[in-house]
Amino acid sequence: MLAVESAQCLIGMVMVDNSRYREVGHVRPDQLFDPFHARIWAAIGDLVSAGRRADAATIADLFAADPSLIEFGGARHIADLIDKAPSYVSIRPFAETVVSSWARREAAAVLADGARDVMTDLANSPGAMLSAIRNRLDRLEQDASSADGELATAADACDSLLDSLEHEAAHGRERGCMTGVRCFDRRMRGLRPGWLVVLGGRPSMGKSGLMRSAAYGAAKRNPDKTFLIFSLEMDARECAERALSAATFEAGDGIPYNEFGSGLAPHERARLRGFRAGMPANVLIDDRSNVSLDDIARRVWAVKARQPVGGVFVDYLQLMARPDPAGRNDALVLGDITRGLKTLAREAETCVVLLSQLNRQVENREDKRPQLADLRDSGSIEQDANAVLFPYREVYYRERAEPKDTGSAEHLKWQESLELIRRRMDVIAAKVRGGAIGTDRQAYYAECDHVEDVPQDADRLAA
Repeated sequence: MLAVESAQCLIGMVMVDNSRYREVGHVRPDQLFDPFHARIWAAIGDLVSAGRRADAATIADLFAADPSLIEFGGARHIADLIDKAPSYVSIRPFAETVVSSWARREAAAVLADGARDVMTDLANSPGAMLSAIRNRLDRLEQDASSADGELATAADACDSLLDSLEHEAAHGRERGCMTGVRCFDRRMRGLRPGWLVVLGGRPSMGKSGLMRSAAYGAAKRNPDKTFLIFSLEMDARECAERALSAATFEAGDGIPYNEFGSGLAPHERARLRGFRAGMPANVLIDDRSNVSLDDIARRVWAVKARQPVGGVFVDYLQLMARPDPAGRNDALVLGDITRGLKTLAREAETCVVLLSQLNRQVENREDKRPQLADLRDSGSIEQDANAVLFPYREVYYRERAEPKDTGSAEHLKWQESLELIRRRMDVIAAKVRGGAIGTDRQAYYAECDHVEDVPQDADRLAA
């Protein structure tokens, strides 16, 4: 058997030259097919790690009373391992064969167990069982990866950087999927693969509108990619209402989305139908109200099997199904979710945009502009995110500070100040990994849930 022969060569080559263990130390004893050879490999690892010589004589002494050594022919078997060890060839192919054979055996066992459970376990849903199978396969894939394959020397890392700089000088800096929304495109160079971007805000700050504008804008500009929206707060009809309302606004005569349910005139319905053709077909909406991290991951991988995924949008974190807390607090549980989404972004080579509520403590401050500490359970969210953006609309708070004396000079002044900021949305970039923090000005037309860059005509922003 190739796996057994490769393991024997591995053991023999290291006993001849212990320094070669550094190249193949990632091979675990349990990955060797034969249990006796696995014990020998473990003993070699212990000796080398302790700075002791792991040669044939030492190994023979350690296992002199082991029944398996007697079955294999005694000390002669240890000598044979050295005699059969190839000379002047790379040791790594033998290690790769051992790990590859182990991975095949484990994968077969996982699939066999999964097939049995799917047919006999009626207590769990098929989705939960498929998720468990996938998790086991994911762990197996990680374990089967060669440890040194994930490492790079400092010199290699510099070479890679210099090559990237040359490429950027010739072709421009690499960008993610452009969205048409300044706070994403200017601040972060678009939806960048591997990034977790958090949009945090209090209710009515326009988080969902900003998210939808970025998703639809990116989809129109990147027709070769799919964009997924997990809308836990709004159903598909509400999402469609806001998307069509925003489209009518862009065309110059917006129909507020809150009028859709009150009975539109025939010509308005016909007009909306005309905008349907402009809706991007590469935006997929999942409007289940209780999705988990595993649900999102399954959907993303299923779509990625057919087409690249340019962006994943989740509205919002606090509504997601929580994993078993096992006695932990909310901060730790939500941390599992954000770390999982970050891992998904990297492994699926996509950008995950995650919406999150802010703590109510914001309302108790005189200055309501959000800060990183305002994120609910902010430690894990802030740590895992590549970027954190806070959409902020001062008009929301100004409207609630209306003077009681209608018609007074104070009330007129309040009205004038309100009109100046009615359409203003400040998007505060509180964290951008490798980039500059700051604030981008956007225009938000709340009645149509439409976000756009501030126009040159400043008067329109106050209209």
